[in-house]
Amino acid sequence: MRLTPAPMASVAMPGAFGNGWGCTAVTEAGAGRAGQWTVSFRLRRGATIRGKVSDLSGRGKAALVTLVGTSALGAAGESKNAEAGPDGRFSLMGLSAGSYLLGATGTDFNIIHQKVEVAEGAEVQVELRERQGATVMVNVEPKLTCVGTLSAAVGDAERQLGMGTASGVITFSGVSAGSYRLSILCPENRRSTEQVIEVTQQPQQRFTQKVD
Repeated sequence: MRLTPAPMASVAMPGAFGNGWGCTAVTEAGAGRAGQWTVSFRLRRGATIRGKVSDLSGRGKAALVTLVGTSALGAAGESKNAEAGPDGRFSLMGLSAGSYLLGATGTDFNIIHQKVEVAEGAEVQVELRERQGATVMVNVEPKLTCVGTLSAAVGDAERQLGMGTASGVITFSGVSAGSYRLSILCPENRRSTEQVIEVTQQPQQRFTQKVD
């Protein structure tokens, strides 16, 4: 039986060596006997996000920080969690380049979301600051894990991103009263929809968005 090596292939292992370093393993057919392989490892520096979770006054808050990749690059589907201590400081290392949705949750404040763009090997500083305003919850039908964007209907002066849960709920916090464009994208069924909603000064408000 003769073994035929597969064509060149590579496997990325971000952060595999700690401290933000990762490696790419490349395999290719050797020039000698059938079945021989050549394996090389290329070290690379992953991107890092360092930041602080803070309240309305800027004081640090302990929180669980979640990062989810949203771009079509290597970041898509990549996720990490980190604990922010009492001073609110956190770090996420060994990230692929791309777009991410960064969120923080705590016991005494609403969910905070922020979109972050990172370049290969870069270090980005962010602040997840609690916002004063209403908490807007959107029920997605059918119940899918979706990403929502809430942007001011006039002038785009205010814009937020929210990451939904498996139960089909997307939460935005610290939303000022006014008119907003609510856009929903659901990768599971590749559907999107948009509508204009009116946010009042009530502390909590619920809306329903159908994505067929």
